[in-house]
Amino acid sequence: QIVGATLDMVALGYGDQSLIAPIAALALVANIGFARCIHQEDLSCLDAVFMVVIFAGCVVCTISAGKHSCPITRVDIWNRFISFEYFWGYAIAITLIMTVLGAIQAVAEKFEKNYGPESEQYKRLHKVHRVGYPIMAGVIGAQGVLIGNAGVTCITEAYDGVGGPWQGWEIFLFIFFTVVCLSFVFLQIAFLNKGLERWDAMLEVPIMQSIWIVFCIIGGGVFFEEFKSFDLWQFVVFPL
Repeated sequence: QIVGATLDMVALGYGDQSLIAPIAALALVANIGFARCIHQEDLSCLDAVFMVVIFAGCVVCTISAGKHSCPITRVDIWNRFISFEYFWGYAIAITLIMTVLGAIQAVAEKFEKNYGPESEQYKRLHKVHRVGYPIMAGVIGAQGVLIGNAGVTCITEAYDGVGGPWQGWEIFLFIFFTVVCLSFVFLQIAFLNKGLERWDAMLEVPIMQSIWIVFCIIGGGVFFEEFKSFDLWQFVVFPL
């Protein structure tokens, strides 16, 4: 997972989040294959159909997505991090999502412990409990990509020798966001492992990956305005 996150950061130097994230859906195809070969989990005809659909979706996204459609500078990034429109509104929404999901998971596990897995109290939350951890993993992992993308932009600008020398506070913020990005990666792994402890990888991993892709695309659209330069046909084709 850590190696994969590192390679994601490298890829972000060459394309938008809205392009890189959907391509990562190919990991779902690999996970299905590994689950069959290593864990001896059943692979149905429907799974095979979905693998073909995923591959086709990656091709469509690659054709329709932008490629650094709205490049921004280091100064733009710092300004957007203090903006409600670009960052804080989105951050509050993500915090609420994680808080609600975390509360549901805690209540479900309390009911399971106190009343048993066959109790009516637990059964009301069982379906949410099964998918809660991979959803949380996907949401928090996508935020690591957003912050990592901002860091990649700053590094690329410095490497190209543009944007002027860094100020002391900029170096401090860069280190801080690097730590936050790594923390999000480890939280993603922790939440996913919590789900894998109890349920099959064929359920947990696809949910996590799908949510991760969706929130990577949303984050790229909100913070980096990656859809701003889309033509009409891209708005029609890309969601497909």
